[in-house]
Amino acid sequence: MTSMRAMVGTLREETPSALPYRTIGEVVAALTDSFADPGMTVVCSVDAGLAHRAVPANTLVAVHHTIQEALTNVMRHAAGATRVEIGVRPLAGSVEITVTDDGGNAPAASTAAGFGLRGLGERMETVGGSLAAGPGPHGGWRVTAALPLPSRSRLRSYVA
Repeated sequence: MTSMRAMVGTLREETPSALPYRTIGEVVAALTDSFADPGMTVVCSVDAGLAHRAVPANTLVAVHHTIQEALTNVMRHAAGATRVEIGVRPLAGSVEITVTDDGGNAPAASTAAGFGLRGLGERMETVGGSLAAGPGPHGGWRVTAALPLPSRSRLRSYVA
């Protein structure tokens, strides 16, 4: 069963070369622009040092999927939500992504199907990151992911 899950996970994964963006700032902008819901305010805060920093393609894919999954869950499960906050900041050798809504405190996704937050957690593990999801500090729901970033000296091989 483990082998089958790994194979299905590989088949579901996007190839980094297919990404239409090259920086974390571009990822956030593209997803925010695509998230059009009347009555929903989306507020983004991307650390200026990370917005245009070159990062590995697998990190961009993980950032994309984290934000995309969290926004999808807001649309599907955050009853009464009117505001979503997306934050991206550096955190001791990693990048932290938070997506918080002001909707109800119900879980943002079912884990029964093996996709959604469960699948996102598995994706984070494959890149050495972590994922947490649960009620936000002021109600609503919060998804937080931490992804490792290579040191600046190792980034010379990445083109931005």
